[in-house]
Amino acid sequence: MAIMYPQRILGVHVNTFYVSTPGLTFRIKMLLGAFLPAGVVVAKEDQNKLYPLSNLFSMVLMETGYMHLQATKPDTIGAALNQNPVSLAAYILEKFSIWTHRDNRHKPDGGLLHGDFPISLDNLLDNICIYWFTNSITTSVRFYSEGFNKKTYGKLDTIPVRVPAGLASFPQEILNLPKNFIAHKFYNIVTYNEQPAGGHFAAMERPALLAVDLHKFVTTLEKTT
Repeated sequence: MAIMYPQRILGVHVNTFYVSTPGLTFRIKMLLGAFLPAGVVVAKEDQNKLYPLSNLFSMVLMETGYMHLQATKPDTIGAALNQNPVSLAAYILEKFSIWTHRDNRHKPDGGLLHGDFPISLDNLLDNICIYWFTNSITTSVRFYSEGFNKKTYGKLDTIPVRVPAGLASFPQEILNLPKNFIAHKFYNIVTYNEQPAGGHFAAMERPALLAVDLHKFVTTLEKTT
């Protein structure tokens, strides 16, 4: 909406943000940051978000298998998941496990049964039941195949977001870009706040933190417009 109808959008607040189609300047900056001392290209406190690049590329390879499958064969994986609720639960819960904290990958139960896991089992099962009882996992994953195409990634995704933006950066987000990198996509960043905890599912994990950040963004936006 912020890209397609900027004249109708007062501002946009997000907690998952990245640059899907980086330009030449972005790529050069990323490479320079890998060789220059911390603090030159990226602030010292943000250095671990991108570097070393080997860790970043390893993470991308490890955690994007689902994306390639859903973008190329959504009906195949959808048909398989619709046959068994246990299969569906395993597929979905694996993402909740690792995307709330990367260290959960090394735990026997994925951290899901630990008392400090930020999302209750009831809420996790509610999420699974929505897909199971509505028989909608196939149409859900098909969203990826509809989005990963030349029209979207070749045109729409290259358009910058020019409306005022509020960015909430959660430490366990899958890909967490520093402010000076994400500025290649969001041209008018009003607030960019580092959060003390939380990952990809911030609204379920840390709703209070997300709500406070949203309120800060709206307050700041009202003062500047």
